[in-house]
Amino acid sequence: MATQLSDISKMVNNFTPQSQPKSAEAHHQATATLNYLGMTSEKGTSDILKIISLMKVQKENYRNIDLEQLMGISEHERRIIDQRIRRAIKVGLANIANRLIDNPYDEQLSDISNLLFGYESVHSEMLYQQGKRSSGGRISIQKFLDGLVSKE
Repeated sequence: MATQLSDISKMVNNFTPQSQPKSAEAHHQATATLNYLGMTSEKGTSDILKIISLMKVQKENYRNIDLEQLMGISEHERRIIDQRIRRAIKVGLANIANRLIDNPYDEQLSDISNLLFGYESVHSEMLYQQGKRSSGGRISIQKFLDGLVSKE
């Protein structure tokens, strides 16, 4: 899906990806992935993109990055950002679980879901969506962001 979006973008904008800076290309890739998950309209998406760019610049994973210092925010503001991100990731998890219920043999979808959410979380969310479980999958901001960065 990401390659199809890239091909369409090349045709429409008539540019070559080699001419773009790596950070812009990575930002485009992350945006395409979030769009594929149906998360682009969520409030936490802009926070996710900011943090991913910081992780790329610092060459650190989510656990080791100091967002308070790098973004100039307080601990309370950090918790608010984390909650927005958590809600956005929950939307992505629900969307991917529903898509996997509809098409369980889609390898690309399975690979993305395992990279960003983990099999257990996606499976739990699928059972929740089908009414076979009382709670959905668990959200891990670190797993999601680290997976999104490593995907690029």
